[in-house]
Amino acid sequence: MSSSPDSVRALSRGLNILRFLNRVGAARVAEIALELGLPRPTVYRLLNTLEEEGYVLYSGNDSRMRLSPLAATLGDSSSTRSRLCQVALPSLAKFTDAHAWPVDLSTYADTHMIIQESTHSRSPLSVDPGMVGYSLPMLRSSSGRAYLSVCAGREREIIIDLLRAENVVEDLPFLQKEWLDKKSYYLFQTRLCYTWSSIV
Repeated sequence: MSSSPDSVRALSRGLNILRFLNRVGAARVAEIALELGLPRPTVYRLLNTLEEEGYVLYSGNDSRMRLSPLAATLGDSSSTRSRLCQVALPSLAKFTDAHAWPVDLSTYADTHMIIQESTHSRSPLSVDPGMVGYSLPMLRSSSGRAYLSVCAGREREIIIDLLRAENVVEDLPFLQKEWLDKKSYYLFQTRLCYTWSSIV
């Protein structure tokens, strides 16, 4: 099988982007272009292709690109996540079949919750069947708030500090002291009864 020099170069550049995103977690187009020494239009084209193939995800919250769970299946974490989904799916499906309500299995990654498994495709109440791989904001999603309510105190502090550093406008109301003090975590706890199947 023969390949043109252009196609080989595009493949090499695409793999370099995946390696870079795997190393840093998330990055904007300008950051990728600077790191790899590529023109922005080239990076946009490569990212569009990778997104169409399902290997990267765009987060509108912070304009960053992240690796998708599909890309993660190429690495060492794939077997663990695959087993996790295999174990959880029967329970998730049983709940949705009994109550019609869609549920998700989400895991924490880089100040976001990533949906690893979902029953939206089984639920007559869902209008978003393709939820696997979606990146959810920590402070503006029930799964993110539930995770914050049960994780260790030190981990919670680190996540909050990272969210402050990102300085996403939509998060600012939830980063106020009155929202984040210990009494406010009662609000997070109440979410657990609705999101028990969305958290690991």
